[in-house]
Amino acid sequence: MIKLKRSTRRILAELLKAHGKLDAFTLFKRSMMSFTEFARSTETLFSEKLAGEDDAGVVFLTKTGRDYINRIEPIAGIRKWREVPEHLTVGPHSLDDPYIPNIRILDKGTFFMNEESVD
Repeated sequence: MIKLKRSTRRILAELLKAHGKLDAFTLFKRSMMSFTEFARSTETLFSEKLAGEDDAGVVFLTKTGRDYINRIEPIAGIRKWREVPEHLTVGPHSLDDPYIPNIRILDKGTFFMNEESVD
């Protein structure tokens, strides 16, 4: 496997987020790096056949590039901190379950409540 710099991997990730192709100027702006670093990184991608460029200036991700970025960053989609622990989960609510709203949050004008009785 090829060892790429972080800036080159960032360009690959931006291309993957953009569904595989992006205008060269837009890719440059989204990568948020200097132009010389961007030019070196894209040249590396082109020479390694991880990305290509068509006549209109659109940079596209090749199958090799897509496989490479999916292999080095497969964990990016897994977010352990978003998983709810089992002891905190509750089963689905039934339509017959009672619901008692917080009376302080209700609109006093809509429900014709006396404002002194709410507090």
